[in-house]
Amino acid sequence: MWDPYAEFEKSVLSNQLSIYSTHWPGKTWEAMGFLVHSGAEQDPAGLEGLAHFVEHLVSASTGLGTDEIFAYFENFGGSVSLGRTSFADVSFYFVAPSDPKKIAPALDIFGKMLIEAQFDDLDLEKERRIIIEEFYQKFNLQFKYDLLWQEHQALYAGCWLQRSVCPIGRLDSIARIARSDLQAYYDEHYTPANISLVAIGGLSRKRIIGLISKSPLAKIKPGKRTVLPRPFRSVKRPLEKSQVFKLPDSAVNFGSYKTVARIPGSFSELSVSFLSKMLNRALIEEIRQKHGWAYDLDVSYQNFRHFYVFSVICPAFDLAAVDEIGKAVDACLASLASRADLLVRVKNHILASQRMHDPNGREVCSEALWDLSCHQRIISLREYRAQTKKVNINDIRNLLRWLAASRRRTLIVRP
Repeated sequence: MWDPYAEFEKSVLSNQLSIYSTHWPGKTWEAMGFLVHSGAEQDPAGLEGLAHFVEHLVSASTGLGTDEIFAYFENFGGSVSLGRTSFADVSFYFVAPSDPKKIAPALDIFGKMLIEAQFDDLDLEKERRIIIEEFYQKFNLQFKYDLLWQEHQALYAGCWLQRSVCPIGRLDSIARIARSDLQAYYDEHYTPANISLVAIGGLSRKRIIGLISKSPLAKIKPGKRTVLPRPFRSVKRPLEKSQVFKLPDSAVNFGSYKTVARIPGSFSELSVSFLSKMLNRALIEEIRQKHGWAYDLDVSYQNFRHFYVFSVICPAFDLAAVDEIGKAVDACLASLASRADLLVRVKNHILASQRMHDPNGREVCSEALWDLSCHQRIISLREYRAQTKKVNINDIRNLLRWLAASRRRTLIVRP
């Protein structure tokens, strides 16, 4: 089985920039991803949204307009992302022909963005308005934001997630961010020591490192790597366990359900992933196939490195089930402790699907960046496969106690 993640080799330039590169001979393209190992988690209290605001500004600091940057890559069939901010990091990427004459200008653009940016002459108020519009696009109705804010207050007391529901920040904090705040955050976090670069494609490792070494990305700039957080071994119970919210529009004739819990980060991510897949299958059997209460539901988790946030969301269910859907979720969760058969089914599917996995360059680049964000190293498929085989029913049972009803915060929305 081909393992593209095992083929990466790490190099560190004299300025402490980390480069993870792999050569795919014969490919006519080169995919490059850039990861700044700081994100909204590093926003100072009262300046929530600072990391995201900086991400908006770096592309404007190159001397080129955003349209010019997009045009440069699009003219030869490539693509580019000028930034995505999460709580853990900020990431960028581009895909360009594996031609040094095309790659060198691209590296010049990203070097200016990630190492040399100065915000003195930029129109901050224009960008602030754009960010506020982004906020309203995400929360187009006030009650959506209010409900999520209440959830964060109940679940994350004392944690940075209590201060902000998303990396965009809050309207009041976005309004008070000053130019000096932006430059200070950039100067501290956008440094070679705090950046990882992933390169995949038709250029040899030697050629890639040579091109990077001649770009602004090789510039000496003081800084240090944001420390990978130590996973929590325990998490607090929610301050509020349930909420019922009545929609202002009485014409709506369905309800929605959401239950959320925190799981300590000391558990393996694979065991949490197995649990989510098992519960998803059990709930589909119960809620859709047996009772016909809902068309769809989502069981998912987010890895915040300190801990996981595990959620079950049913965006629309029959109002006849308003008093029953929570009981069904509780029953399905309880049943998983004895569902070794379901664990085997999920495990066999994962192991078998790995043998048919046909990743492309952009996918490998994206997943490598994810590994670097969570673990600050790239995990091979061989290691992933070995970890998959080790997950057992006792792992699931140990996780289930963190999903007891007393540890979850549940919201029901109804007319």
